[in-house]
Amino acid sequence: MSTMRAVYTNLRAARTAIKDMGRVRDIAKVLIHHGYGHVVEAWHLQDKAILSLLMDRKTLDQPPLTGVARLSKVVQELGPTFVKLGQILSTRPDLVPPALCDEFKMLQDHVAEISYEEAKEVIETSLGKPISDVFTQFDEVPLASASIAQVYTATLQTGEDVVIKVQRPGIKQTIESDINILYWLSRQAEQTIPEAQAV
Repeated sequence: MSTMRAVYTNLRAARTAIKDMGRVRDIAKVLIHHGYGHVVEAWHLQDKAILSLLMDRKTLDQPPLTGVARLSKVVQELGPTFVKLGQILSTRPDLVPPALCDEFKMLQDHVAEISYEEAKEVIETSLGKPISDVFTQFDEVPLASASIAQVYTATLQTGEDVVIKVQRPGIKQTIESDINILYWLSRQAEQTIPEAQAV
């Protein structure tokens, strides 16, 4: 029985690794673009797509930002999971430097919006019908934008004013992959940096 459990666990881990490799490439690309190629190199990955990104990193533009501003930009580009992590870290001056805490505090209410077209597609897919069939009025400018969802105001065909919360497209799969990857990265950090075990 223990052999079957081990085979199942290994197969599940392999499927997860294959599924998450695309997201690992996306993360690597953002890090390299913003001058954190050395972080990607420390992962010791053998994936050819990631290695080719590392080879080309000197040709990529690196914005003239301070270290903390650059890191904040990376977090925002990496999406909801990392924005949420940044928001949590903004409340933990015991774990990160004060300058980084201050920079990450901006993630509490300054998150890049998804376009109305993206939000409309999510809403119509969820409802199974066009927005105009459900609402007499729908404000295309979001009332609020957060790391996981955006909020819109609208009026139903019945005349009631409502607030609609729209999840960012593809967020479930992205968050699942990100959690797997962050778990893997934390294990890597623990093995290479003994002090990281406390964090």
